[in-house]
Amino acid sequence: MTPAQIEEARAIAAQPGRAAVLRAIRDVSAQSGVPVGAIMGHDRRPRIVAARHLAMRVAHDAGVSFAEIGRVMGRDHTSVIHAVRKGQP
Repeated sequence: MTPAQIEEARAIAAQPGRAAVLRAIRDVSAQSGVPVGAIMGHDRRPRIVAARHLAMRVAHDAGVSFAEIGRVMGRDHTSVIHAVRKGQP
């Protein structure tokens, strides 16, 4: 690892909520085949939106607040609330 990558890893580790969100995004990306960049992006194709919403749900289930998920994913907390509630039965 380069010194810059080590420093970035330390910065992420210092923010447990952020790390949990990024971990959720990577896990959903691996399971769904949707690239991390697409999950973080603004594409509205149904497959990508479903993966994005699932990542938000996984992060919230891990105990991360709606506001923190929104900050990491570049969305308003109300969008995260909608995504999480939409996935509930």
